[in-house]
Amino acid sequence: MKWKKKKEKFHKTKLRKTMRNLQRKNKRNCKHTRKSKDTIYSVLTSQILKEKNFYTKTVSDYILIKMGGKVQIEIPNDFSMSQNADEVIDVLKRIFYCGTKLDIKEIIFDHSRCSRLGIAASTVMDAVVLAAKSFHKSLGSELIISGNYPDDQYTKEIFIASGLVKHLNINKAINCDNMIRFKLVSGTTETQNSGQVATMLTNYFNKCLKTQQYILTENGENYLASMFGEILDNCEKHGGEKSVWYALGHYQIREEFECGEIQLTIFNFGDSIYEQLSNPKTTPETQEKLEKMLEIHKREFCNEWNQETMYTVFSLQEGISRLRDKNRSGYRNRGIGTIRLMDTFYRLGQTRHGIKPELIIVSGHTWIKFDEKYRLTKKSFNDDIMGNRERKIIAFNKDNNIYQRAEDNVKLLKNYFPGTIIAMKFYLDQKYLDEYV
Repeated sequence: MKWKKKKEKFHKTKLRKTMRNLQRKNKRNCKHTRKSKDTIYSVLTSQILKEKNFYTKTVSDYILIKMGGKVQIEIPNDFSMSQNADEVIDVLKRIFYCGTKLDIKEIIFDHSRCSRLGIAASTVMDAVVLAAKSFHKSLGSELIISGNYPDDQYTKEIFIASGLVKHLNINKAINCDNMIRFKLVSGTTETQNSGQVATMLTNYFNKCLKTQQYILTENGENYLASMFGEILDNCEKHGGEKSVWYALGHYQIREEFECGEIQLTIFNFGDSIYEQLSNPKTTPETQEKLEKMLEIHKREFCNEWNQETMYTVFSLQEGISRLRDKNRSGYRNRGIGTIRLMDTFYRLGQTRHGIKPELIIVSGHTWIKFDEKYRLTKKSFNDDIMGNRERKIIAFNKDNNIYQRAEDNVKLLKNYFPGTIIAMKFYLDQKYLDEYV
């Protein structure tokens, strides 16, 4: 037992020093850098999260604040939106709470037990950490971030190349020969650069695709750029009066799978999909459809299915959008960009060994998983809600019936996320693509 206590003490001491020393060294090198757009976006993110009351505190946090202004946060074994969204959001809320208390001078992150690091969860956490640091800086204080690295080698590589180490500008060398990174980009409603970033994301995907001896055709590039563009446009227009969006990608050759693995995330802080659709500014056309859907689904509401989950699933269907108006130019064909993109990557992103992609949407209290169990298919309608035409539908139930509740791929989360996260993890396998294409 004495040996165990000594080991724990050594671990805690190491935990406090490793990243802190690296960050201080880097801070001396970057003393005179001017205020960047990223800093501005971090300040806006901080304001949004405070207004959304995005925090969780524990008794231990309170005690540690009083004892010395240092808080340790343990990152769970599975830090991903695909398998552990509720715990991830709870950790994010705790980080932001601790990061906005001026009594706290240092947050110590323990990543040692983390063996599954999803890019979406990691990048959202980084944005929250940067927002907390900006909050302190705006009040003339400094928040120190320290901690250790994941023990798992693959997770450690992601953490250094595209995680917190990268976004804190800590100088840590890593072999990037087997990686292609899409650096973190962000924007707001005022930036209106969704088209430019959509092109950048398309070029990034093409670059990753080339590692498998493939390249997009001109039509393929246009198709992909239009879908990325619609998603980013939604982030800019539907996040509320104050909204900040982010995008990041990480591609790495996985020798054990004989293919490349790409993780891509696009998310925003602001209003959730449910909050967007519930906004009085939603067009009368869409409001009327929502009211009729609500009457149909009320009888099926339960612990896993309520108005919020129903609205969120309904928003994914072809032709459903907060701003859709058949009488207004440019708004008649809105909707389905997100689900089309995810369907495309799911079909292309499998491997010959049967490894399946992970495609997740988290918004507000709603978690949605997209897999082979429920697919986007065409269905004919003749009613007041979906109109008299054929539409692409994914209802997440065995009959693909949008007028019935979704099943196990849609969950109601305990924790609330202020905005929407799209998390994609898929594979580029040349031999699979040879068969598929």
